[in-house]
Amino acid sequence: PARATGPPARATAADVHELYALRSQIGAGGYAVVHLATRVSDGVRVAMKIMDMTQRSESERANVWYEIGLLAKLNDEHVIRLHEFFHERDEVYMATEYLAGGDLLDAIANDGEYNEDMARGIFRRVLRGVKYLHEEGITHRDMKLENLLLGAKDDVSSVKICDLGLAKKAKDRLRGANAGTPQYAAPEVLASTPGDSSAHAAPVDAWACGVILYILLCGCAPFTPKIEDDDRELYELVKSSPVKFDQPVWAKLSPSARDLVLRLLDKDPRARLSAKEALEHAWMQAD
Repeated sequence: PARATGPPARATAADVHELYALRSQIGAGGYAVVHLATRVSDGVRVAMKIMDMTQRSESERANVWYEIGLLAKLNDEHVIRLHEFFHERDEVYMATEYLAGGDLLDAIANDGEYNEDMARGIFRRVLRGVKYLHEEGITHRDMKLENLLLGAKDDVSSVKICDLGLAKKAKDRLRGANAGTPQYAAPEVLASTPGDSSAHAAPVDAWACGVILYILLCGCAPFTPKIEDDDRELYELVKSSPVKFDQPVWAKLSPSARDLVLRLLDKDPRARLSAKEALEHAWMQAD
């Protein structure tokens, strides 16, 4: 796949307010706010994430710099780009490319499920981004619809992976700290114990991709507890229940699409397809 162009992100010594004009707030959470900002030199719009470091523990501050270190080295058209970052007094500023279209979860909420051709186009970009991260030795660990952003509203062909806050280099994976979102968590993550590195290996991203594809095709998640937000039942379903294709829409979809879903949602991480293998699957090769 094509790589993004331009130099890697850098730390910038100049005052952020001299280089960028902050506009409206577009997000907030976790001792951070995100503003739309305009680069004074050329008018380029960016998303400026501002993090208050005084409210964070030592380990949380270390994770901020870890995320910046990862993002600064990434250069791929399927992953959000960090332009530059600043450290001023007790705040860290991250200027990333601005993706104005919202996230894929909102797009699906508006559109419902996608036909196979549209789902394939979206999923191809997702897999290419995940494959790139894995080739760089990085496991995202929080792949989900909310972390797939669109360059423009309703432009699902522009989807990019964002939010590498939980991502880890293979050699730096956390021990004994399950991460991610329950609906997308792989069985080995839910069953892991402290020191279990399988909970942070590349197959956990592949499982999450399987969940994403299932939702793209039918508009709902593959594992749904009878009582909403009952995580205990959800965990048991993920660990022991087979993938079901009960929704009427599946009768209209190809066996090849179901096969790819099943091979990504294989409960054995050793048998699960990798992102590279998924891209080579027959369904992904269809026109």
